[in-house]
Amino acid sequence: MKRPKKKRRSFIAGKKGRNRVRAFPCSKTGNYTIEWWENGHRRSKSLGHKDAEKAEAQAMKVAAAFLDRPQPNRTFRPPSLKQLFDKYLTHVTPTKSKGVADFDRAATRRLLSVLGATTDAASLTFRHWGLYIERRGSGAVTGSSVSPRTVTRDLKLLRSVLNWAKRSGSAGPSGEPLIERNPLEGLPYPKHPNPNRPTISDDEYLKMLAKAEEVGWRFRVALVLAHETGHRIDSICRLRWSDVDLEKGQVRWRAEADKAGREHQTPVSPEAVAALELARANSAGIGDAPIFPAPRDPTRPMSRHYARSLWRRAERAAGIDHVRGRCWHSFRRKFASELIDQPIKKVAMLGGWKDTRTILECYQQPSQEQLRSTLKQRSRSLDPEQDRGKEPREGAA
Repeated sequence: MKRPKKKRRSFIAGKKGRNRVRAFPCSKTGNYTIEWWENGHRRSKSLGHKDAEKAEAQAMKVAAAFLDRPQPNRTFRPPSLKQLFDKYLTHVTPTKSKGVADFDRAATRRLLSVLGATTDAASLTFRHWGLYIERRGSGAVTGSSVSPRTVTRDLKLLRSVLNWAKRSGSAGPSGEPLIERNPLEGLPYPKHPNPNRPTISDDEYLKMLAKAEEVGWRFRVALVLAHETGHRIDSICRLRWSDVDLEKGQVRWRAEADKAGREHQTPVSPEAVAALELARANSAGIGDAPIFPAPRDPTRPMSRHYARSLWRRAERAAGIDHVRGRCWHSFRRKFASELIDQPIKKVAMLGGWKDTRTILECYQQPSQEQLRSTLKQRSRSLDPEQDRGKEPREGAA
């Protein structure tokens, strides 16, 4: 048995904010490296050896040398949460889209109401993290309880602000960052024990397809493409005629229309090609014109919000009960689940997933028939009747 490698030590010398020096083994070369802060920038230098005791002595010597340097007379203190968020909303939020910028401002008010506007940003702990999860989730902040996913979105903003403050320099007289480290780094986001991920059955899909003409050609084409490609409805709505090749049966999914920001091409089924031909007959656009033009502005693609309203109209027309959380994304789960026996890499490429782990954890839901088939295979493997008449393996008694 191979013995695990012994983890080598790292050392810290000096005082935080004054002359702190860290010595640690480099993950690539194995040589010890020292690291320190100077004028708001992180500096590092390789010591060129792997001797732990020698590295510790050198780190203490460098830290002692920093004490001899003249220290500036400064009264810099870590910013409060309000000061930190004000800086972020001034410098970073304006670069975002209007919807995201509005969320930043609303989430900032919620976070400050729970964590405290005067709280030092560097003094946050896991208790603050847990307090916000409990109060935001229970409805104590806005008056209505929310899901763990909604709470996570607020916490991701908080962590982004802290990471930005850690990277930003010129906060103090010596150019040090706003905070030295993110005190909430690595803390887990809340998760729902039983997440709601409904899918759609073949029977329900056929019922909606039968009523699609009543809703409109846009809905019929989008419905078929969502079922046949497994892509997000936003990516489907933003398709342009220059992205499709009807002769080759191929579609290009642009990076700007993809949640993961990755451009890719996929073949499509004959049903999808027929749907695109229907769109061609109803849309006069060419080139970069949208396949699904917005009703009020044909030069722009229809939004996913308009597609959601078409979905609700189709549900009512088909007499299908509305299920919470079941909309266009249910076709993405259906697509992944129907290909559960195929290589996961191929499924990811066809559906536009960047991470195969996400497919396994969130999208693939084996049906009862698939589970029964697997169970029958196990039963047959244990059937003694199958072993009769087989020749013994070589070397068996």
